[in-house]
Amino acid sequence: MTFKGTDSVVEYGKNKLTNLTRGNVTVFSSEGHTRFIHRVTLDDLEHGQKYCKWDIVQYMCQVVDD
Repeated sequence: MTFKGTDSVVEYGKNKLTNLTRGNVTVFSSEGHTRFIHRVTLDDLEHGQKYCKWDIVQYMCQVVDD
């Protein structure tokens, strides 16, 4: 979720950021406040592998679980 309607993009990969996936953004408004909800699907992830990602908010690495 962000405060701006930016593109929904995630870069990810096992050791390097070699994949780029785009998603969609949905506008959410409540009580005079507007937020943007971003959704991106990461395909072809392998169970038990460690992936790193960069999205519009943060960089992080984690192991893919079920």
